[in-house]
Amino acid sequence: MANKFPSLQVAVAEKRALGIQALLSASQKPDVIVMDDAFQHRYVKPGFAVVLIDYNRPVWNDFFLPAGNLREPISSLNRANCVIITKCPANLSEDKATQIKERLKLSKDQSLYFTTLDYGKLYPLISENSITENLQDYTIIALSGIASPQPFLNQVQSLSNNMIPISFKDHRDFNKNEIHKISKVWESIDNPRKIIITTEKDAVKLKELEQFAAQWVKQTFVQPLEIKFLFGQQNNFNTEINNYVRKNKSNR
Repeated sequence: MANKFPSLQVAVAEKRALGIQALLSASQKPDVIVMDDAFQHRYVKPGFAVVLIDYNRPVWNDFFLPAGNLREPISSLNRANCVIITKCPANLSEDKATQIKERLKLSKDQSLYFTTLDYGKLYPLISENSITENLQDYTIIALSGIASPQPFLNQVQSLSNNMIPISFKDHRDFNKNEIHKISKVWESIDNPRKIIITTEKDAVKLKELEQFAAQWVKQTFVQPLEIKFLFGQQNNFNTEINNYVRKNKSNR
């Protein structure tokens, strides 16, 4: 996030309350603090809560940990100001959206939005290198260490049928074992046209890894990811957030 949006203040704190205190003690105090993955973090009560639900993992078909992925009952959604259904098909029908809305049973004061993934143009891991040609003749290693790699793999698959996925667990640091696995796959490819495509999240780690940079930095490209609202909801979402911030800023 810091690389993609350099004008933002970015802080990392396992204990959110302490992180917020540090931000508010800084010389340049933020007007707005956005917390990631904090709905269950009860030491901080947010003024406005946004809950994301993966379209491919509907909460009404899920179970509590460890049987499933839920940390709270579905009834906890009543604490949310708005809910966003993420990773929807780009052609999601309004009928299907209505069915989802009925299953969630949100109150009239809670808003519901639908978004899909939108992939941008590949860019090089380092600025000196670029690729503009069609990749169908390339063998591509799709390298990722994220929680849900399938949408990323589907995107890379659309660029070339010759795709080899290498997926590690989320938050995994790339060490010599990972480098060895990548190296074995790379050396097994007899196609002289071969590259690595990775996610923006993983690119941050790979840039700082000397062992990776020494071998593949010029053959590695990054797949940017953006979020696109469906049904023309982008302006409604922006308005809802902006209205809340304007109303609750100390200087109004």
